[in-house]
Amino acid sequence: MSYSKRVTLRHFEFGAAVLAAETGVPIEFRYIAVPSEFSRPPEGVLFDRPFMATLGDLGRRMGAAAASWRTTVAPVEEFDAEAPRTGNGMGPAH
Repeated sequence: MSYSKRVTLRHFEFGAAVLAAETGVPIEFRYIAVPSEFSRPPEGVLFDRPFMATLGDLGRRMGAAAASWRTTVAPVEEFDAEAPRTGNGMGPAH
C-alpha cells in the first residue's frame, strides 16, 4: 500500500476515534481495498464503463464477504522504516 493511501486511511481511522470520543457513540473503523492484482483501465482513459462495472461487481462481492473487511492500518512509521530514502531528508521516495 502506498504511503499516501496509508496516511489517508490513518486520517479516517483517527477521525472515527475522535468522533466516537466526542459523541460517546461506539464507531467501528473498517475498510476494503481493491486487490493489487486487479486489472486497471487503459492508461489515459478518463472513464471506462466496462472497467467501472467490473469494479462495482468486485466491490459488491468484497463488501458481502466478512473476510474482505480490514479493521486496522499499519502505522505510517512502519512504512517509513521500510521505504527507501530519497536522500533529501523528506522521507520515502514516491
